[in-house]
Amino acid sequence: MTIEKYGVPWEITKGKQELIFKNNGLYFKGDLNIDLFRGFHAVIYAIRDREGKLYSVLRRFRFYSQELEEFCDITGKLPLIREWYNILQKGYIFPKSMFKPYKEEYRMSFTTVLHRDPTVTGQDIQIVSDLFRQTSLYPDVYVVASKGRDFLYIKQEIYDKLPNKWAINDLAEIVADKLEEQHRIYEQFWIEIAECRATGKIVKIPIYEDYTKKAMFVETPTRYGINIPTVLPKSTTYIVQNEPVIDPTQIDDQYSL
Repeated sequence: MTIEKYGVPWEITKGKQELIFKNNGLYFKGDLNIDLFRGFHAVIYAIRDREGKLYSVLRRFRFYSQELEEFCDITGKLPLIREWYNILQKGYIFPKSMFKPYKEEYRMSFTTVLHRDPTVTGQDIQIVSDLFRQTSLYPDVYVVASKGRDFLYIKQEIYDKLPNKWAINDLAEIVADKLEEQHRIYEQFWIEIAECRATGKIVKIPIYEDYTKKAMFVETPTRYGINIPTVLPKSTTYIVQNEPVIDPTQIDDQYSL
């Protein structure tokens, strides 16, 4: 399958239990998952160099696309997660009364609220909890495990805005600005790659070498139009084509390429 992100075509194939994303010299691995608000996405956790060695990326980022649903059989649990995602998206009702005051917040037990239906299993409860956990908007909305139970925590101001019978779309509307801000952060990674491709610049990605030691993944262009992936120690200063000298230690670790 090929999916375009900001004009860059990504060839996506299925590994054993992960997805592989390729474009020119870039080769990423990611886990397929679903969140309540944006749906199907892959969490990118590793990048491969030209020798085939995998490195962990310094900051994990997400590739969102509903087309990734095609790979939903990659693990046995994903079809069940998709089933609950669809149930919740179609307007599954949560009573606001299930939230109880807790310190300066409100919290709701997933076990208590879902066990209103006797057909719901422990696995179902965990799946719903994980769907909420996929999009943490701490400290506004987040999930915490406590004494064998998972709780949904929300701030007072969000609790006040929820209707007495609420569904996912009600919560999404209240936190829409936060959701959009978070999504922009994830998409920025792909926007920057697209800008590099459009302008002929190299892609630079902070990574971990040997789990704890930081390094920099760098694409080296060739005369044949193929980019060769190279990993350099983060303390290395290097020059590529006519670009100025770059010190990788000055590149922001969080979201910059």
